Amino acid sequence: MGEIIALRQMSGGEYDAARAVIGDRKDTKAKWDQELCKLFTASGWTTEALARKEGIHLRTMQQRLLFGRFLTFADMRAVARGSSLLQGLTERRFRTYWRETVKTDNEYQRFDAVLKALAGPPIAARSIPANELFTKLSPIIEALMEYGTRHRVQDNPPAVAKLALDLRKLLDEWTRP
Repeated sequence: MGEIIALRQMSGGEYDAARAVIGDRKDTKAKWDQELCKLFTASGWTTEALARKEGIHLRTMQQRLLFGRFLTFADMRAVARGSSLLQGLTERRFRTYWRETVKTDNEYQRFDAVLKALAGPPIAARSIPANELFTKLSPIIEALMEYGTRHRVQDNPPAVAKLALDLRKLLDEWTRP
């Protein structure tokens, strides 16, 4: 309900040509992610056909189509709000905002709520107490330093990846409006 649909369905050749232009993650991930999701939405293909064509799970394609519809919605409102809100926005980050909106039957209302959340107070306007920064970041920094001095990073990539994920979670927590 409330979905933005394509006026006509792309042929297989048109889809393949547009997909080739987008290519694989050569640009920044966010830009690539947005262009790909816009293509999915504009193609007019069914969710099942797109998932089969791209070789991904049906649920993943549903999420990417939702993001594509959001981008189309946001593009229609770009004049009023400014397009810098979408800079760096990936499907995954969009999903975080989407989950935080009030669930309604109207997709456009939820899209509007996501746009408002994206336009929230700038990061610089928030302050994080120094003791919180020290308490939460110190163990991660110390562990990274230990891996840097005792081990080569290649020796334990899962441990380093987990520490990087911990940093990402903290940054997401602190930059969420």
